[in-house]
Amino acid sequence: MIQERYKFQNVSIANINPSFQEAYLEIFGINHLRPSYTAWIFFRKNLTKRVSPGNKGFAGTLAVFGHSECWGGPGHCQNSEELRRFDSRPSSPMTRAFKRIPVAHALKAQIGNNKSSIDICIYAFSRELWPSQGKQKLLCCKGLQLVTF
Repeated sequence: MIQERYKFQNVSIANINPSFQEAYLEIFGINHLRPSYTAWIFFRKNLTKRVSPGNKGFAGTLAVFGHSECWGGPGHCQNSEELRRFDSRPSSPMTRAFKRIPVAHALKAQIGNNKSSIDICIYAFSRELWPSQGKQKLLCCKGLQLVTF
């Protein structure tokens, strides 16, 4: 089993209007050329040794359907980020993913504690084998942001 922990420190919540109705954590540019995995998101400083959704600060869950090994020929799993203006073909299956996780309840609890910033901890795990893992991480993304309205 693969288990990894990630921490995004000092995410500002100072300018969030506390009367929001909905809140989402958006994670973008997710590379899914890796095993399928689940990730639990927490708004807290550190994760405990035994992590579960019942732990304090739990904010939400995301799942990524991945594929860890390429069985095609050379270049088969290479994704061109280049788009053509009038290209009507569907996007490549290797296009990086985008996930939107509802976190309103957990975010309201943090704002209620008069915090100006929070730490976002993510515990990702997979039961799949990943023979070619090397130094690659399960969660590989371009960024994340909190969105409220």
